[in-house]
Amino acid sequence: RPAANSLYSSISDLNNQLVLQEEQLLERKSHLSDIEYELEKSRSKETKLERSLADVITKLERDRLKFQANDIKNDPDSNSNNSNNNTVIIAENK
Repeated sequence: RPAANSLYSSISDLNNQLVLQEEQLLERKSHLSDIEYELEKSRSKETKLERSLADVITKLERDRLKFQANDIKNDPDSNSNNSNNNTVIIAENK
């Protein structure tokens, strides 16, 4: 009978350990899910930032080209040089 009691006690201890390990596993899975969720949020933010950065770069490039075009239009030396260059090209083509 003492052997049976000892066996029941061992089985009970093993069951308790198993329940405890299952609880720990569930906690770890929950923690992992939280980490995965945070990672997805970070990736989403990163994608939004990349899009915003691309938009800003595009706008800056467009503005730079506009300013260059305005500078050329408003620069009398540039205009006279351009017309002289065109004349030279036309003369060379004839």
